Amino acid sequence: MRGQTYLHVVNLDATNVAQYSMEVSTADLIMPDGKSLENVGVVPDKSILPTAADIIQGRDPVLARAAELAGIRMTPEEAGRIFPFKWPKERMPEID
Repeated sequence: MRGQTYLHVVNLDATNVAQYSMEVSTADLIMPDGKSLENVGVVPDKSILPTAADIIQGRDPVLARAAELAGIRMTPEEAGRIFPFKWPKERMPEID
């Protein structure tokens, strides 16, 4: 499916607004057999999940495999350093 998001803003008073959005389906992918993938999904060719040991040791074999499929050589250890389990305070993303 493909959707279009519509953002709406409602003025509540001179200084306050409420924002909301909705997503409306605008397209559906129909496969060669004539069926849609909606509510069906696909089965991956290969399932890769990190083990408890991977998580403890900071390895990310899933990201490493995804990078490999995109033509990037990366070890699970290198991949694990990209999105650390616990972010250092100085690298913590800002959340508004």
